[in-house]
Amino acid sequence: MAAPVNESDEVDAKLHQVHYEIVRLQKKCTSRNISDYRIKNAAQSFYPSKEKKRTFSKLFIFVSSILTCLVAVIVYVEPMSRLTTYIQRQVLMTTLPVIDWRSLHRIPCIVSNSYKVNEVQSLQTEDCQNCSSITEVGTITEPDIEVVIEYLDEDVPININYTVSHVNAVTIDDIIKLYLDDDVMRLYTCCEFDSNIEVRRNDHRKFLEDIRNSKITQYYGVWRNCFTEAAKLFRQVYKRPDYLPFSLELVPSNGIFICSDYTNNSLVEVPFIEEVMILLQITGSQSLTLKPRRPCEETCQPIETILSEGSALVITDYYYDIEFRSCDKDTSINVQLGAKWDI
Repeated sequence: MAAPVNESDEVDAKLHQVHYEIVRLQKKCTSRNISDYRIKNAAQSFYPSKEKKRTFSKLFIFVSSILTCLVAVIVYVEPMSRLTTYIQRQVLMTTLPVIDWRSLHRIPCIVSNSYKVNEVQSLQTEDCQNCSSITEVGTITEPDIEVVIEYLDEDVPININYTVSHVNAVTIDDIIKLYLDDDVMRLYTCCEFDSNIEVRRNDHRKFLEDIRNSKITQYYGVWRNCFTEAAKLFRQVYKRPDYLPFSLELVPSNGIFICSDYTNNSLVEVPFIEEVMILLQITGSQSLTLKPRRPCEETCQPIETILSEGSALVITDYYYDIEFRSCDKDTSINVQLGAKWDI
């Protein structure tokens, strides 16, 4: 019985035969005094076509030029540039509830910048001795900018119980009207939405619609206006407190917490944290808990405080996390502002 023929051996044999025929043909042409130029011309079919390469190069350059012109028109020429910006924003706002693309800017760089200053100061164990003596929130009724600075320098939370100019006559109906009836406000979604009421896609507008239609009466809801345009429109609800130091610069975004007849003592975190937080109690009263951060949970104690209507909590982000507690039967509306030191 004949041994099976290996496929690789067959291929090698065929390649060897082709090589042999080419060499024999080349020798035959040489013996007839045929020049190398004529031999190369006759063997053109064995080489890739240069004409095809030239055609592809010309086509690539033409298509690239057209695309470049289109991009330039879209980016620089009105009204195409405005339309493109609008479409981009709509796509970003639509995908935000599904993919939190805002977290990309918080990804640390691969290579650290040794020249960067004003790095966030981390809380160390030895620092916990400083907050161990803090047993309550400081209260002042006639705030002075210098006094506020002293509290902030010591990282001591302060309750400014002061009939101030930042409070407008705001009701839950005003909040609902702003978010549901304003044509511009309706364009923007929110961020960090949380509530005891389950709504589709964490949509704060659906939550407010249920309140307007009296489908829910016991509730809390908290979210952040992360889009600059929405945050600007929301500023009609409050005014910048006049007791804040001029070196504190408010960040573009702001947050809101609304609550009514919710007494489950659930702790709800403030939707965002900055170097300095200002919590304005616009309507009603609100219970808050200041929870010590690691590694100070054992050394420092949680602090509970109540913000009455017209008062404000001013606190740094060093020792404590801020949590909302239950509210009474009256509606509570609290506005959160973040600020950074501009020095």
